[in-house]
Amino acid sequence: MLKCDGYMMFHGTVKVTPVLRPDGTRWKEPFDLTGTWLFKPDMECWYCHEDESGWTSSWTPDILSDFRDDAG
Repeated sequence: MLKCDGYMMFHGTVKVTPVLRPDGTRWKEPFDLTGTWLFKPDMECWYCHEDESGWTSSWTPDILSDFRDDAG
């Protein structure tokens, strides 16, 4: 993982576990997301440019786990 001035970046896969709704159900089951990941400390948010769709999505750190960096 590359790190500089609080920014972090890598290409790999992260497990996304969506938060529960007030009724205890999930809007989506946990899933793996692969792409180029960037953490912006000023936004306290991870951004993923997804390999499969080519879109960039944003995710809060509290729902991310099992970071797997392709570079090892």
